[in-house]
Amino acid sequence: MKRTIYISSFTLLIATLFLCQLPVSAQTPNSGKGPATTGSITGEVTDHNGGPLAGATVVITNVQTKESITIKTDVSGEYRAERLAPGEYQVVISASGLVTRIEKTRVKEHRASKVSAHLKAVVPATPPPAKPA
Repeated sequence: MKRTIYISSFTLLIATLFLCQLPVSAQTPNSGKGPATTGSITGEVTDHNGGPLAGATVVITNVQTKESITIKTDVSGEYRAERLAPGEYQVVISASGLVTRIEKTRVKEHRASKVSAHLKAVVPATPPPAKPA
């Protein structure tokens, strides 16, 4: 009888280890509605000279939920935000000394929406001409 219990415990251990190795990607927060479907937003950011702009800040906000994420462009001036729920988004792209760009886009299921930007240099305001004394 002890041998049967030993084998049953061993079998249970092996089954548990096997189940722990199964992918959990099918588990979604929408409980029972099937797999979640998402899209992405990608883009390239260039500076006023047309070169890639590394380290630019990209803030992506879901217009409906007001949830946002902030990412930085890579050394090639590219960015990618994945696993976004379908819907309308506002994309704000900025970098120090350059004009901020604001765009709207729609994320669709299983699709990449592209929002690229060419950021121009901020032109300093010219002071008004001096009044003659």
